[in-house]
Amino acid sequence: MTDLDLKQALAPLFDDEPIPTPAARRVEIGYPALRRRRTTGVAVVAAAVITGGAAIGLGSLPRGTESGGFTIRPTGKASPTVTADVTTPPASPLADALPAISLAPADATDLTERCLNSPDVTEEVKGSFFGQEGAATITAGMKTPTVTQATYSSADGTMWATCELLRGAADADLQIYTTKRDESGGLWPSLDPRCPTDTTCVKLLQLRSQLPEKVAAVRVEHRATGKGVTVRTNHGWFVAIADTPRAAADEYGAYDVEYYDAKGTTLAYIHGEIWSADPGDDSDLDGIEAYPGLDFKPEYRLGYVS
Repeated sequence: MTDLDLKQALAPLFDDEPIPTPAARRVEIGYPALRRRRTTGVAVVAAAVITGGAAIGLGSLPRGTESGGFTIRPTGKASPTVTADVTTPPASPLADALPAISLAPADATDLTERCLNSPDVTEEVKGSFFGQEGAATITAGMKTPTVTQATYSSADGTMWATCELLRGAADADLQIYTTKRDESGGLWPSLDPRCPTDTTCVKLLQLRSQLPEKVAAVRVEHRATGKGVTVRTNHGWFVAIADTPRAAADEYGAYDVEYYDAKGTTLAYIHGEIWSADPGDDSDLDGIEAYPGLDFKPEYRLGYVS
Protein backbone atom coordinates (compact mmCIF):
# COMPACT_ATOMS: atom_id res chain seq x y z
CA MET A 1 0.00 0.00 0.00
CA THR A 2 1.34 3.45 -0.90
CA ASP A 3 1.37 6.57 1.32
CA LEU A 4 -1.48 8.04 -0.71
CA ASP A 5 -3.62 4.94 -0.20
CA LEU A 6 -2.98 5.14 3.58
CA LYS A 7 -3.93 8.87 3.77
CA GLN A 8 -7.19 8.26 1.90
CA ALA A 9 -8.06 5.31 4.17
CA LEU A 10 -7.51 7.35 7.39
CA ALA A 11 -9.26 10.63 6.25
CA PRO A 12 -12.87 9.52 7.16
CA LEU A 13 -11.81 8.95 10.78
CA PHE A 14 -11.22 12.75 11.27
CA ASP A 15 -14.51 14.06 9.79
CA ASP A 16 -15.98 15.05 13.29
CA GLU A 17 -12.87 16.86 14.56
CA PRO A 18 -12.89 20.76 14.76
CA ILE A 19 -11.10 22.62 12.07
CA PRO A 20 -7.54 23.33 13.25
CA THR A 21 -6.84 26.92 14.27
CA PRO A 22 -4.61 28.60 11.72
CA ALA A 23 -1.08 29.21 12.85
CA ALA A 24 -1.38 33.01 12.63
CA ARG A 25 -4.40 32.96 14.96
CA ARG A 26 -2.60 30.78 17.48
CA VAL A 27 0.24 33.27 17.58
CA GLU A 28 -2.24 36.14 18.12
CA ILE A 29 -3.88 34.33 21.05
CA GLY A 30 -0.58 33.40 22.61
CA TYR A 31 0.78 36.95 23.12
CA PRO A 32 -1.78 38.06 25.80
CA ALA A 33 -1.37 34.79 27.64
CA LEU A 34 2.36 35.26 27.67
CA ARG A 35 1.95 38.84 28.98
CA ARG A 36 -0.35 37.66 31.79
CA ARG A 37 2.16 35.05 32.91
CA ARG A 38 4.98 37.60 32.86
CA THR A 39 2.94 40.17 34.83
CA THR A 40 1.95 37.63 37.47
CA GLY A 41 5.51 36.55 37.89
CA VAL A 42 6.73 40.16 38.31
CA ALA A 43 4.02 40.89 40.93
CA VAL A 44 4.94 37.83 42.97
CA VAL A 45 8.65 38.63 42.88
CA ALA A 46 7.92 42.27 43.81
CA ALA A 47 5.87 41.15 46.82
CA ALA A 48 8.74 39.00 47.97
CA VAL A 49 11.21 41.88 47.66
CA ILE A 50 8.93 44.35 49.54
CA THR A 51 8.14 41.98 52.39
CA GLY A 52 11.66 40.68 52.59
CA GLY A 53 10.38 37.10 52.38
CA ALA A 54 10.22 34.37 49.80
CA ALA A 55 7.98 34.58 46.75
CA ILE A 56 4.45 33.37 47.43
CA GLY A 57 3.30 30.49 45.31
CA LEU A 58 0.16 31.12 43.28
CA GLY A 59 -1.40 28.00 44.66
CA SER A 60 -1.39 29.43 48.20
CA LEU A 61 -3.49 32.50 47.27
CA PRO A 62 -7.30 32.40 47.55
CA ARG A 63 -9.14 32.35 44.29
CA GLY A 64 -11.31 35.33 43.38
CA THR A 65 -15.03 34.80 43.06
CA GLU A 66 -15.74 37.43 40.40
CA SER A 67 -13.06 37.46 37.76
CA GLY A 68 -11.68 33.96 38.11
CA GLY A 69 -8.25 35.41 38.88
CA PHE A 70 -6.34 35.66 42.12
CA THR A 71 -6.91 38.18 44.92
CA ILE A 72 -4.89 39.32 47.93
CA ARG A 73 -6.22 38.07 51.27
CA PRO A 74 -8.06 40.97 53.09
CA THR A 75 -6.25 42.65 55.99
CA GLY A 76 -9.33 43.39 58.10
CA LYS A 77 -8.61 47.16 58.24
CA ALA A 78 -11.59 49.47 57.60
CA SER A 79 -11.48 51.73 54.57
CA PRO A 80 -11.11 55.44 55.42
CA THR A 81 -14.37 57.44 55.38
CA VAL A 82 -14.45 60.18 52.77
CA THR A 83 -16.66 63.14 53.66
CA ALA A 84 -17.72 65.95 51.32
CA ASP A 85 -16.40 69.43 52.05
CA VAL A 86 -19.70 71.18 52.77
CA THR A 87 -19.50 74.90 53.50
CA THR A 88 -22.45 76.51 55.26
CA PRO A 89 -23.27 79.81 53.56
CA PRO A 90 -23.19 82.84 55.87
CA ALA A 91 -26.51 84.15 57.07
CA SER A 92 -27.84 87.16 55.20
CA PRO A 93 -27.53 90.44 57.14
CA LEU A 94 -31.24 90.88 56.37
CA ALA A 95 -32.23 87.70 58.21
CA ASP A 96 -33.13 89.57 61.42
CA ALA A 97 -33.93 92.94 59.87
CA LEU A 98 -36.92 94.81 61.28
CA PRO A 99 -39.60 96.14 58.93
CA ALA A 100 -39.37 99.85 58.14
CA ILE A 101 -42.49 100.49 60.21
CA SER A 102 -42.14 98.27 63.27
CA LEU A 103 -44.63 100.17 65.43
CA ALA A 104 -47.76 98.64 66.89
CA PRO A 105 -50.90 100.51 65.69
CA ALA A 106 -51.48 101.88 69.19
CA ASP A 107 -47.90 103.20 69.38
CA ALA A 108 -48.19 104.80 65.94
CA THR A 109 -51.48 106.50 66.82
CA ASP A 110 -50.18 107.74 70.16
CA LEU A 111 -47.00 109.12 68.60
CA THR A 112 -48.90 110.98 65.88
CA GLU A 113 -51.26 112.54 68.43
CA ARG A 114 -48.27 113.68 70.52
CA CYS A 115 -46.65 115.12 67.38
CA LEU A 116 -49.81 117.12 66.62
CA ASN A 117 -49.59 118.63 70.11
CA SER A 118 -45.84 119.28 69.99
CA PRO A 119 -44.88 122.80 71.11
CA ASP A 120 -41.79 122.78 68.86
CA VAL A 121 -43.58 123.76 65.64
CA THR A 122 -46.12 126.48 64.90
CA GLU A 123 -49.76 125.49 64.59
CA GLU A 124 -49.83 126.84 61.03
CA VAL A 125 -47.03 124.57 59.84
CA LYS A 126 -48.43 121.56 61.73
CA GLY A 127 -51.81 122.21 60.12
CA SER A 128 -50.35 122.40 56.62
CA PHE A 129 -48.34 119.24 57.19
CA PHE A 130 -50.77 116.97 59.06
CA GLY A 131 -54.03 118.57 57.95
CA GLN A 132 -56.20 117.66 55.01
CA GLU A 133 -53.96 119.52 52.59
CA GLY A 134 -50.70 117.94 53.74
CA ALA A 135 -52.16 114.58 54.88
CA ALA A 136 -48.79 113.45 56.26
CA THR A 137 -48.36 109.75 57.01
CA ILE A 138 -45.76 107.64 58.80
CA THR A 139 -43.10 106.35 56.41
CA ALA A 140 -40.80 104.55 58.92
CA GLY A 141 -40.66 104.05 62.66
CA MET A 142 -39.50 101.90 65.56
CA LYS A 143 -39.74 101.71 69.34
CA THR A 144 -37.01 100.93 71.89
CA PRO A 145 -37.20 100.79 75.69
CA THR A 146 -36.15 104.44 75.65
CA VAL A 147 -37.93 106.17 72.75
CA THR A 148 -40.48 105.88 69.98
CA GLN A 149 -39.43 107.52 66.72
CA ALA A 150 -40.93 107.93 63.27
CA THR A 151 -40.48 109.79 60.00
CA TYR A 152 -43.42 111.35 58.14
CA SER A 153 -43.91 112.61 54.60
CA SER A 154 -46.55 114.97 53.24
CA ALA A 155 -48.92 113.69 50.57
CA ASP A 156 -47.20 115.70 47.83
CA GLY A 157 -43.68 114.87 49.10
CA THR A 158 -42.65 118.53 49.52
CA MET A 159 -42.30 118.26 53.32
CA TRP A 160 -41.04 115.61 55.69
CA ALA A 161 -40.64 115.34 59.46
CA THR A 162 -39.08 113.41 62.33
CA CYS A 163 -40.89 112.91 65.61
CA GLU A 164 -39.59 111.40 68.84
CA LEU A 165 -41.38 110.55 72.06
CA LEU A 166 -39.18 109.86 75.05
CA ARG A 167 -40.43 107.25 77.48
CA GLY A 168 -42.40 108.89 80.26
CA ALA A 169 -42.42 112.32 78.55
CA ALA A 170 -45.64 114.28 77.95
CA ASP A 171 -44.59 116.08 74.77
CA ALA A 172 -43.02 114.79 71.55
CA ASP A 173 -40.08 116.43 69.79
CA LEU A 174 -41.28 117.33 66.26
CA GLN A 175 -39.14 118.72 63.43
CA ILE A 176 -40.59 119.49 59.99
CA TYR A 177 -38.39 120.20 56.96
CA THR A 178 -38.62 121.16 53.33
CA THR A 179 -37.79 118.04 51.31
CA LYS A 180 -34.32 118.44 49.81
CA ARG A 181 -31.75 115.82 49.02
CA ASP A 182 -28.35 116.37 50.64
CA GLU A 183 -26.05 115.96 47.65
CA SER A 184 -22.93 116.61 49.73
CA GLY A 185 -22.68 112.99 50.83
CA GLY A 186 -24.11 110.25 52.97
CA LEU A 187 -25.75 110.34 56.36
CA TRP A 188 -23.90 110.46 59.66
CA PRO A 189 -25.44 108.87 62.76
CA SER A 190 -25.74 110.76 66.02
CA LEU A 191 -24.99 109.54 69.52
CA ASP A 192 -27.20 111.65 71.75
CA PRO A 193 -27.96 111.42 75.49
CA ARG A 194 -31.53 110.65 76.53
CA CYS A 195 -32.79 110.51 80.10
CA PRO A 196 -36.34 109.13 80.34
CA THR A 197 -38.19 110.13 83.49
CA ASP A 198 -38.66 106.53 84.63
CA THR A 199 -35.39 104.84 83.71
CA THR A 200 -31.64 105.39 83.63
CA CYS A 201 -29.93 107.64 81.11
CA VAL A 202 -28.69 106.18 77.83
CA LYS A 203 -27.20 107.42 74.61
CA LEU A 204 -29.08 106.78 71.38
CA LEU A 205 -27.11 105.77 68.32
CA GLN A 206 -29.59 106.78 65.65
CA LEU A 207 -30.00 107.42 61.96
CA ARG A 208 -33.27 108.30 60.20
CA SER A 209 -33.99 109.65 56.77
CA GLN A 210 -34.87 108.62 53.22
CA LEU A 211 -32.21 107.07 50.97
CA PRO A 212 -32.41 106.12 47.26
CA GLU A 213 -34.71 103.11 46.78
CA LYS A 214 -31.80 100.83 45.84
CA VAL A 215 -30.91 100.81 49.56
CA ALA A 216 -33.17 98.04 50.89
CA ALA A 217 -31.86 97.96 54.47
CA VAL A 218 -29.61 99.90 56.84
CA ARG A 219 -27.59 98.71 59.84
CA VAL A 220 -26.32 100.94 62.64
CA GLU A 221 -24.06 99.47 65.36
CA HIS A 222 -22.10 100.83 68.29
CA ARG A 223 -18.79 99.02 67.97
CA ALA A 224 -17.71 99.05 71.62
CA THR A 225 -20.90 97.49 72.99
CA GLY A 226 -22.12 95.59 69.93
CA LYS A 227 -25.52 97.28 70.29
CA GLY A 228 -27.11 97.73 66.90
CA VAL A 229 -30.10 97.16 64.66
CA THR A 230 -30.80 96.35 61.01
CA VAL A 231 -33.97 97.77 59.49
CA ARG A 232 -35.52 97.45 56.06
CA THR A 233 -36.49 100.56 54.16
CA ASN A 234 -39.86 101.70 52.89
CA HIS A 235 -39.19 103.32 49.51
CA GLY A 236 -35.89 104.41 51.08
CA TRP A 237 -37.40 105.60 54.39
CA PHE A 238 -35.98 104.12 57.60
CA VAL A 239 -35.48 104.73 61.32
CA ALA A 240 -32.60 102.86 63.02
CA ILE A 241 -32.02 103.29 66.77
CA ALA A 242 -29.76 101.46 69.21
CA ASP A 243 -30.01 102.17 72.95
CA THR A 244 -26.42 102.31 74.20
CA PRO A 245 -25.29 102.25 77.86
CA ARG A 246 -24.23 105.80 78.58
CA ALA A 247 -20.97 104.98 80.36
CA ALA A 248 -19.71 102.91 77.44
CA ALA A 249 -20.95 105.45 74.94
CA ASP A 250 -19.17 108.27 76.74
CA GLU A 251 -15.90 106.36 76.58
CA TYR A 252 -16.14 104.97 73.06
CA GLY A 253 -17.61 106.70 70.04
CA ALA A 254 -16.87 104.13 67.35
CA TYR A 255 -19.78 103.06 65.16
CA ASP A 256 -20.57 101.17 61.95
CA VAL A 257 -23.23 101.98 59.35
CA GLU A 258 -23.92 99.76 56.35
CA TYR A 259 -26.33 100.05 53.42
CA TYR A 260 -27.59 96.81 51.80
CA ASP A 261 -29.44 96.00 48.61
CA ALA A 262 -32.41 93.62 48.45
CA LYS A 263 -30.07 90.57 48.38
CA GLY A 264 -28.16 91.62 51.47
CA THR A 265 -25.07 92.75 49.55
CA THR A 266 -23.26 95.72 51.06
CA LEU A 267 -23.67 98.80 48.87
CA ALA A 268 -21.77 101.25 51.06
CA TYR A 269 -20.53 101.69 54.60
CA ILE A 270 -19.19 104.12 57.18
CA HIS A 271 -16.82 102.93 59.89
CA GLY A 272 -16.18 106.04 61.92
CA GLU A 273 -15.83 107.85 65.19
CA ILE A 274 -18.39 110.12 66.84
CA TRP A 275 -16.63 112.81 68.82
CA SER A 276 -19.00 115.55 67.75
CA ALA A 277 -21.55 116.18 65.01
CA ASP A 278 -18.71 115.82 62.52
CA PRO A 279 -17.27 112.29 62.33
CA GLY A 280 -13.89 113.73 61.40
CA ASP A 281 -11.36 112.68 58.81
CA ASP A 282 -10.56 109.29 60.35
CA SER A 283 -13.76 107.59 59.18
CA ASP A 284 -13.47 104.72 56.72
CA LEU A 285 -15.94 105.40 53.90
CA ASP A 286 -16.86 103.33 50.89
CA GLY A 287 -19.50 104.44 48.39
CA ILE A 288 -21.61 106.28 50.95
CA GLU A 289 -21.69 109.48 48.91
CA ALA A 290 -23.61 107.66 46.16
CA TYR A 291 -26.63 107.31 48.48
CA PRO A 292 -27.38 110.77 49.91
CA GLY A 293 -30.19 111.20 52.42
CA LEU A 294 -32.50 114.12 53.10
CA ASP A 295 -31.03 117.45 54.17
CA PHE A 296 -31.95 118.57 57.69
CA LYS A 297 -29.93 121.76 57.89
CA PRO A 298 -31.54 124.48 60.08
CA GLU A 299 -32.37 126.60 57.03
CA TYR A 300 -34.74 123.90 55.76
CA ARG A 301 -36.63 123.55 59.05
CA LEU A 302 -40.19 124.89 58.95
CA GLY A 303 -42.18 126.64 61.71
CA TYR A 304 -39.53 126.14 64.37
CA VAL A 305 -40.45 127.51 67.79
CA SER A 306 -37.36 128.33 69.87
